[in-house]
Amino acid sequence: MYRQINDDCLTMIFENFKEDKNNLYRCLLVNRDWCRISVKFLWGNVWDAISTPYEPYKKYKSDMSKVSSHILRTLISCLPNESKYLLYKNGIISTSTSSPLFNYASFCKVLSFNEIRIIIDIYLNNIQPTSEENINLVSREILNMFMNQLSLKELSLIYNKYYHEKSYNKILKNQMNMSFVDFPGAKDYLKSLSKLTCYNVALCKLPQICHNIQSLNIIFEYDVYSEELVNLISSQKSIKSLSLKFNGSNNHWEEFTLSLKKHSNTLTKLNINWKDNHWPLSFIKDFKNLEELELSLSYTDKECPYSDYLMDLEDFIFPRLRILKFVDFPEVGIMIKFIENNGKNLKEFYAINDDDYEDSYMEIDEIEHSLTKHSDTILRLYLLEPSSLSYIIKFINLQELVIAFFTCPEEFEILQHITFPHLEILKFVKECPKVEMVIKFLENNGKNLKEFCSYRCDNSLSLAIAKCCPNLKFLYVQFMKRETLREIFDNCQQLESIEVWSDEKHLKGKEVLEIVTKHSPKNFHKLRLYESNISELHTKDLESFFIEWNNRLPQKSLSFIIHNVQKDHLIHDDNFEKNNKIKKIIEKYKDLSVIKKFKVIKSYEFDFSIHLPDTLLYSNYYEEGIFCI
Repeated sequence: MYRQINDDCLTMIFENFKEDKNNLYRCLLVNRDWCRISVKFLWGNVWDAISTPYEPYKKYKSDMSKVSSHILRTLISCLPNESKYLLYKNGIISTSTSSPLFNYASFCKVLSFNEIRIIIDIYLNNIQPTSEENINLVSREILNMFMNQLSLKELSLIYNKYYHEKSYNKILKNQMNMSFVDFPGAKDYLKSLSKLTCYNVALCKLPQICHNIQSLNIIFEYDVYSEELVNLISSQKSIKSLSLKFNGSNNHWEEFTLSLKKHSNTLTKLNINWKDNHWPLSFIKDFKNLEELELSLSYTDKECPYSDYLMDLEDFIFPRLRILKFVDFPEVGIMIKFIENNGKNLKEFYAINDDDYEDSYMEIDEIEHSLTKHSDTILRLYLLEPSSLSYIIKFINLQELVIAFFTCPEEFEILQHITFPHLEILKFVKECPKVEMVIKFLENNGKNLKEFCSYRCDNSLSLAIAKCCPNLKFLYVQFMKRETLREIFDNCQQLESIEVWSDEKHLKGKEVLEIVTKHSPKNFHKLRLYESNISELHTKDLESFFIEWNNRLPQKSLSFIIHNVQKDHLIHDDNFEKNNKIKKIIEKYKDLSVIKKFKVIKSYEFDFSIHLPDTLLYSNYYEEGIFCI
């Protein structure tokens, strides 16, 4: 007999997998109660469905078209009749727009001006030549509707330059002129705002309304004094997280930093990112409760006297600091002194050069002595091209070690015989140490590993992984043979995700799919395949793979990403525009919940950047989306 689950229980259930959009979508179809509650999570941040962090944003335009149009049509259906009539008069919609089942706009807790602009741009391009007037008209009506909802948690007022490159300045000017906070209901809608991402201008009277912002991200796009920005910061009750990114110079640094003093006791996270700026950092010393600090201070002129501006850091003490990130930090001596003063409670340390990693002037070995003083507390190390690894021996409590080598690292020899009893994540980004060294290291440390990544991997290393790492959940290796992959699946029964390279000399893509369906463990659900000869992977191979996956017990929805390496065509020489058959196959198995995510990406090499924290995405690697459903 069916027993109804109360709303509170359903809310707790959906909260636990709110990022799993496919499963949430299926919950809509269970019954009315499930639909009523799950739809709130689906629409909480609906913009996730169309956003992408990569630079070639505009290349995703065709891929985003379908979902963008669905989102905008749904929002238009929520508009009041007067707004619908206005859009009808301008030829933007027909009179057949029906009222929706829910007021979807009321569920949105995140509002992004960039994504609103994108869905309108794509939608209008599909029905008529786009005019700036019509884009502004639809934007105004959509925003007016949002301002009449109950409350908003997150707001982003920035735009993606790469997508809007031709109209970027015009868009910002329109935003300045469109005072959305004057719309009816705006004050109530925005008063509970807790996260804001904005430029240092065009704040549209927000300081008068928003006083509960806890996370503030500011992009300094213009060298102007913004009294609105100063007032915005001063009017907040307690800012906890602050990110400052400078795209150019700014001559109003002192006035701005003075406004931050009010939050000296509440700020726990600070991120500063600039290039070739020479401003004092003395204001940082007031933030005594900092727990996370990231400094990305790039200087193209290595001869400039930047030490004069950074010297204050030597004497700063933050007794609660747990996470420290230096990206392209130019002054090693100051860094060392800072670590000596603040390393007592460090759990994570990042050191990387963001500009020219092969000729880094931030030598990590110069700070090893300072780091080893805190070896008992540091749990995670992220290092770029270290010239020495001997000091790592003392970090016996390490849980995660990520090292980016760009030459074959002989220094790893000293670590091969050391045991790290708590190590769970090991990643060699780009080059890998000699195989025999890594094998010896895995013999000593493989039992507790849950994640392993190696850009270079031969058959002997793969066999060692199968033998020494029974508890792996995530494995990323470049080359494998058929028998080895099967042995890894047989021995590593906790595996959930694998990433593997396929080419004519090693495993074929079809072989990988066959082994995955027949031998992967019951919890396996993520496959990333680097295919250098994708034309040999036929649509029938994919469909056969999905049929077999559908018959698995237990069955988990599969995330499957193919990197089309060096080839310009998709599957069996069909380009994206002509490949309707593969799209239908994917849609079919998505509807059956066999596929959670499917994506084909043009790649030029192994994507090592996905194995680094967001902070450390320093490479000039470039990936271009071809196909995504």
